[in-house]
Amino acid sequence: MDITQIVQIVREAGELALKYEGGNCRIDYKSDGTLVTDADKLVGEFVTRRIHGLFPDHLIIQEETVDPKIHTPERLRQGYVWVIDPIDGTTSFREAFHSWGILAGLLYNGEPVEGIAFYPRYQEMFFTDGRKAYWDYEHVKKELTVSAQPDYRNSPLYKDHRMKNLVINVDPLAFQRFDFSDFSGRIFVQTGVYAFTILARGMSSCLLLTPGLDLTDLVSGFAIADKAGAEFRYFSGEPFHVTDLFHLGASDKDIIACRKGDFDRVVQYFTPRN
Repeated sequence: MDITQIVQIVREAGELALKYEGGNCRIDYKSDGTLVTDADKLVGEFVTRRIHGLFPDHLIIQEETVDPKIHTPERLRQGYVWVIDPIDGTTSFREAFHSWGILAGLLYNGEPVEGIAFYPRYQEMFFTDGRKAYWDYEHVKKELTVSAQPDYRNSPLYKDHRMKNLVINVDPLAFQRFDFSDFSGRIFVQTGVYAFTILARGMSSCLLLTPGLDLTDLVSGFAIADKAGAEFRYFSGEPFHVTDLFHLGASDKDIIACRKGDFDRVVQYFTPRN
């Protein structure tokens, strides 16, 4: 499969979404109370139509069109399945913050094989070719690895951070579930798949995923971080796999992503609150 075709589709979808960013879109609410905009629907239709034109036999599901009666665990394990999140971070999109993106992940017989995440305001594209993960920033492509040790002083996004020996990457809910008062390293607070990209670039030692993420949240990020050399385990130490979410419910356990073989070292920094 020529992943560059899908990368271009996602890039074009991001440019389309930019036209509706901020106050230029109508807001609605989903059954779970989370935001959805008319831009989510337009972008989702655009990506679905373009991918279907290339691969008419592939199943395509997106966050707004998941149907548990059709998209059963058995069906998700059969052949090629595209999982689309038209706008990851709808609240940020609505407020014209930078950290929203367009996500596309590909499953083959239940295994995540491709992942694409594009952040239009950053002009950052993350993707895999099925073997390795890449970061395209200003059309300069670099291979990603969780073992990288980048020079943070020259990073355009994190030049003001002073890193210590261990950097953990969490979402805001983590502070309700864990006590970090004795932790002496640096903590990134990120939401959505962008958190996966920080790990994939070697900019954090691990990533904590708190309960609530579902299949559309995880497929592209899982593929990108996996191809960059990460492993995923529940806080208990049991391996996590995307197929655990094929019942289409959200994750109900804490998940840690880190460099392979590093779980025992990083898990000790997370102290559950009573």
